[in-house]
Formats: sequence, structure tokens, C-alpha cells
Amino acid sequence: MKNRILLAGIFLLGFLLPFNKAFLSNQSKDFFRGQEAPIFPLKGRYAEKKLSSYLTPFPVDFSLWLMRGRKYLFRKEFEQAVWAFRKALNENPLSGEAHFLLGFSYEARGLEGLPGDSTAWDELAEIEYRAAINVSDELPARFNLGMLLNRLDRKSEARKEFEYILLVSPNSLFGKRAKIALDRNVSSHFLPQIVSNNSRLEESGNK
Repeated sequence: MKNRILLAGIFLLGFLLPFNKAFLSNQSKDFFRGQEAPIFPLKGRYAEKKLSSYLTPFPVDFSLWLMRGRKYLFRKEFEQAVWAFRKALNENPLSGEAHFLLGFSYEARGLEGLPGDSTAWDELAEIEYRAAINVSDELPARFNLGMLLNRLDRKSEARKEFEYILLVSPNSLFGKRAKIALDRNVSSHFLPQIVSNNSRLEESGNK
């Protein structure tokens, strides 16, 4: 009797097992098919295009910030140039070129003379020119610093910058321009004194 019951159980298990495998297989296929299917259709998502300009930008390196700043300078967008060169210096604080270009941007922005602007652009430019000189002895920075000091009527300080350029690079473009600037500096400084002395001599002679 027990043998009959055991045989009947084995037969029933063998009959039902293929149906269970087929059922489980179909269930798993349906499950993974649901996982693979996109939640939203890939086409027709026009609203997302409006958000494309707000995507987080990729990191920009030093050279790209420098290039971007030069483009702003070319378009005379000096405040944007200041922003770009500051970003460049965040990437490479020891770049004399970036310090020089930032100083130039500051000075150019100040020379615009916009009403109501109380920013000390010339002071900021001087700081960056001197930083460029300290980092890599940039001759363009020395020349621009000399011209800036000359414009601010700090002529003796300006002469030192022009004289240094003439000492280290007299035949270069910067040396030739420094010589012209130095001659004008000396003339503007001493000519009024010569005229004043001549006037005094004439007055004393007339007496």
C-alpha cells in the first residue's frame, strides 16, 4: 500500500514540475521586461530641451579660462574678462600672464569711466601688474605699470619701471617703447621747472 502511494506521489510530481518551470520562466521574463522598458517614451520630450541650458557644466581648466578672458577683452567686455581671468588664477595662481591680463582688464574697466562707479580700478590694476612682475618679471606688466603710474602723476616710480626695461631688454619692442615713454616722462617732469626758472631769470633781468 505504501509503495503504491509513493509511486503515485512521484508520478504527480513529475507531471506538475514542467508546468511550474514554465510558469516561473514566464514570470521572470515579465519582471525583467518591465525593468528594461523606459518609464517615459524617448521621443517627444520637448520640455526637457528647455532645461538643457541649466545642465551643470563640465570643469573648465586654466587654458580655457585664459582663452575665454581674451575673447571678452577683444569684445571690450571688461567685467566679464575680469571674471574669466580670476577663474584662471584660481586654477594657476602662479601665472604671470593671467595676473597681467587681469591687471589690464581692471585698468581698461576703470578707463571706461562709467557714472556712479567708485571701484578703485587703478589700485586693483597696480596690484595685478606687480603680481605679474613678482611671479615671472613680465616686461609687458612693467611697461603697463609704468604707464599707469605716469598717468597717476607718480612719475619717479614710473621712471624706475621704464629704466629697468631699458636695462634688461633695450632692443626689444618693450625697450623701444620704454625709451619713448621715459623721454616723455622726463620732459613732462623737468620742462615745467625749466620754464619756471627761465621766467624767474627774465623777471630778475627786467628789474
